[in-house]
Amino acid sequence: IDWFQPWPDDALMKVGQNFIADMDLGDDIIRSGIEKFLPFSFLTVNEEAKSFKRIERRHVYTTPKSYLELLKLYRELLEHKRSSADQAITRLGDGLQKLKETSDAVVRIEELLKISLEEAEEKKTVAEGIAETVSKEKAIVEVETEKGEVEAASVAQTQIEVSLQQKTVSEDLAKAEPAVEAAMAALNTLKPKDLSECKTMQKPPGGVDDVFASTMVLLANIWGNIQHKNGKVKERGWDAAKKQCLGNVNEYIAMLKLTKEKVDDGTMPALNMKEIRPYLLMEHFKPEVIITKNGSAAGLCSFVINIVIYYDIVITVEPKRESLRIANETLEAANTRLAIVTKQVAELQAKLAKLTAELEEADAQKKEALDTVEKGQTKLDLANRLTTALASENDRWAINIEVLQQDRTLLTGDVLLASAFISYVGPFTKPFRDKLMDEMFTPFLQAEFAAFEGVTPLSETSDCLNILTNNAEIAGWNSDGLPADQVSTENGAIVCNSARWPLIIDPQLQGIKWIRNKESDPDRHLEVVRLGQKDMLRNLTRALENGYTILIENLGESLDAMLNPIIGRMTVKRGRTMYVKLGDSEVEFHPNFRLFLHTKLSNPHYPPEIQAETTLINFTVTKLGLEDQLLVLVVRKQRRDLADLSEDLVNQQNGFLIKMKELEDSILYRLATAEGDITEDVGLIEGLEETKRISVDIAKKSAVAEKTQADIKITSEKYRSVANRSALLFFLMNDLVKMHSYYIYSLAAFTEVFYRGIDKVSPPVEDTPPPADGEGTQEVAEAEAEVEAEPVVELTDEQLAERCVHLIDSITSTTFDYIRRGLFVHHKLTVATLLTLQICLNDGMLVPDEVDFLVASKTVTESSNMGPLGEWMTESVWQKVKALDTGGMKRFQGLGDNMQSESEEWLAWFDNAEPENLNTKLPGDYQKSLTVFERLILLRAMRPDRMISALSNWVGDTMGKGFVQQKPFDMADTYSESSPQTPMFFVLFAGVDPTEWVEGLGKQLGITFENGNFRNISMGQGQERLAEAVIKRFAKDGGWVMLQNCHLMQSWVPTLERLLEVVQEGAHEDFRAYISAEAPPMASMKNMPESLLQSCIKVAN
Repeated sequence: IDWFQPWPDDALMKVGQNFIADMDLGDDIIRSGIEKFLPFSFLTVNEEAKSFKRIERRHVYTTPKSYLELLKLYRELLEHKRSSADQAITRLGDGLQKLKETSDAVVRIEELLKISLEEAEEKKTVAEGIAETVSKEKAIVEVETEKGEVEAASVAQTQIEVSLQQKTVSEDLAKAEPAVEAAMAALNTLKPKDLSECKTMQKPPGGVDDVFASTMVLLANIWGNIQHKNGKVKERGWDAAKKQCLGNVNEYIAMLKLTKEKVDDGTMPALNMKEIRPYLLMEHFKPEVIITKNGSAAGLCSFVINIVIYYDIVITVEPKRESLRIANETLEAANTRLAIVTKQVAELQAKLAKLTAELEEADAQKKEALDTVEKGQTKLDLANRLTTALASENDRWAINIEVLQQDRTLLTGDVLLASAFISYVGPFTKPFRDKLMDEMFTPFLQAEFAAFEGVTPLSETSDCLNILTNNAEIAGWNSDGLPADQVSTENGAIVCNSARWPLIIDPQLQGIKWIRNKESDPDRHLEVVRLGQKDMLRNLTRALENGYTILIENLGESLDAMLNPIIGRMTVKRGRTMYVKLGDSEVEFHPNFRLFLHTKLSNPHYPPEIQAETTLINFTVTKLGLEDQLLVLVVRKQRRDLADLSEDLVNQQNGFLIKMKELEDSILYRLATAEGDITEDVGLIEGLEETKRISVDIAKKSAVAEKTQADIKITSEKYRSVANRSALLFFLMNDLVKMHSYYIYSLAAFTEVFYRGIDKVSPPVEDTPPPADGEGTQEVAEAEAEVEAEPVVELTDEQLAERCVHLIDSITSTTFDYIRRGLFVHHKLTVATLLTLQICLNDGMLVPDEVDFLVASKTVTESSNMGPLGEWMTESVWQKVKALDTGGMKRFQGLGDNMQSESEEWLAWFDNAEPENLNTKLPGDYQKSLTVFERLILLRAMRPDRMISALSNWVGDTMGKGFVQQKPFDMADTYSESSPQTPMFFVLFAGVDPTEWVEGLGKQLGITFENGNFRNISMGQGQERLAEAVIKRFAKDGGWVMLQNCHLMQSWVPTLERLLEVVQEGAHEDFRAYISAEAPPMASMKNMPESLLQSCIKVAN
């Protein structure tokens, strides 16, 4: 397919029909109208592009690729808008349904609440009865429990006393254990054999007989062998011992062991222990003594001693044992009584526990009933709060649903117009945009849809912004720096809705400022690059892979071929990932990647292939938009307090619009996502109440702010005439490039001149801003607090009007002097005339028809017989005279007949050397009836050779002599207007050398070659590096650099332009750049970068 050759009309129709064949477009009449509109809009734009080129000298191309992009955009945008409309309707419908459910719930809750109150009262009565019974039983239990506690305390005390007695007895008995163990151990040492041997002794060793005698005393009344009388042993001699004790040794030993048991059970005769004690007092009655005489006797001795010791201890412990026994009996009796009391208390407590459980159950039922009532009341309160909070939304949402439903039916046609708007009108200026949309596209669709009997799917007026954006989004754009005029808003809508990457024409740099702020979110990772930048490829790759934003600024009229796959979105899919070719490699194409293309060129000529792949958008400022911006600036200079307050209020209002949209979205989202019974969701309802409260608060503040803004606007509008004249001056400057490529200026340069014109008029004293109906707002007070305290003098309307006149005159003369300094001599009068004509037209001093006659010098092709005039008047002059006669200008009606009847008088005026002189009388009443400007029109028709003198006089009389008489060039004065950011550009002529001016001023200021802070470089091959090094050094340290004959370095001057742009940021205050070049041979040719010329102070005389 050859994209750049026109397709036949039927081909456009067929392609459009096939593309939209499966789309839901409604009735066949509507589908047919859309099918016809698609090729019509394409062909219409092509025709208008020709007119646009003829009038504005701008090139706009629409190719079949543009047509296909329109078809694609229409399908995608219509689906998106229908989906968005359905979602919005559903959202509002869900919100209304929730509110309806809440309203219904209020009635239901009230009925349930009445029943719940009755049940709660019944359960309350039951619970109170049980509570009374429990209270009585509890008193009884408490008395019995107290008795049990007393008994328990008594038993516990008895237990302590018994325990102490048990401990004492046990300790005393423990002391006897060693004695009995020693005694038994001594017996264990006895052997029957050894004792039998003792029997054989006739006379035992001394002391042995005493030992045996002591055992006989010990065993008296225990062993029957021992003879005694009343417990006393009479015969204790050895023979008696042998007979009574050793007769049966084994029984003797057993009887000795039995004595321990007698001691233990308390049957040991006390007389035995009394009779035995004298033996223990004998000196030789010791085991260690007796053992030297007889071992068996020693064992018996040890036994006797230890058993007596044991007896003595046991006798001492016995009373304690008795006391312990009695105490144990007492404890047992107390435990018995305690068990009885405990049992009684337990039975009472069990009964109480049962009653308590019944009470708890009754209380629980009572609490449940009361909770139900409370919950119902809370639910009712919440439901009422919700319906009250969102009462206004209820009506508004219902209306909005109807509006949305109606608007949805209009989407088919409205979205078609919006798609055509996005696809086609971006490059055009506002008049052409309005003509295309209002006079061509909309009427065509309306005519095509007229035959449809139902609701026509098209709005009565074409407002594409309603389809493409909303107030909240526009407010966000304005906050990001997008001017608030209509064209800028349209451009913003195209940028944000275009399927193709936007290429913005932005000579005033307002578009790039907006995009920088709009994409400044850290998540977007905005990268600003330029073609030829070293790291551009790396930045572009990173942006493509990660979904970042890339802005390519300051483009020329061509693009790097490397960018074609990206601009054309030539992606390939592998798996789930998209890839695009970048240079020699393929790079992942992230779906969130954004590309913005930007040029500072005021009138770039992009070829069809670029315009087909991108959406070209003309961000050139409009007159109305600039007038509003300049009004802000002049008010800021004259009334800083009002300007600051107005700016704060505008930002506040923009924030309010955005916040209100967010709040409504939040309310609808929370209603839609609420789960369960919404009337029980306290957090949700409180959140909605808070949201609504903020919304109402914002609405109140917004109303106050609007009133304050209106008051500020009244005062600001009094400066409107200054802004109007200033905008006129800028657009005059902006159009001069049509005369010569050197006559190009930036808005930033004009703004500096504009400020300088204001500053030439003595600064005014500021008066206070008017309050809103005498009521100050917090916002006003805060803004006023920021304004520095200055003397306040209120200006009357007359004083203010007079001041505006002074400001207008100063800005006009300052701007004209700035322009004139850079004009060629033969253009100066032309520009002065253009300025005067535009001012007179703008101020209503002239009408367009009069100006058209002067400028165009209209003529008629067929004229009547000249009569006597043929003797001295040429045919061409006569045709112009007849054009005046029949052209509709009242004072020239009948001019031809008058000339024929008064031929001699007209000849005299015609032959006069100075017919433009007002003292040179015109024939008849024309001397009195014609105005000065009408005499110019007549002179233009009959004596064009005298127009230079005539225009000089007219401009001088109308504007002032200073507009036709220029003062000699003053280098010092021009230098005062320059800055490190503003170079000076000299146009070279034969015999003119600006070096003397620059060097002469430099010497006065100490800027010389000898001081090392001035360099004059005549540019030529090989001088580039030197020039760049000097610029960098002087920008850092301060100094002047003069680059001469730069027209010889056309391939390098773009580098110079970029270098100056870089070094001017933070440049030394004494840095200045002076550039000289010869003008190109033809006025339309370019030999210097446009952006460099825009920023320079130009000197051409």
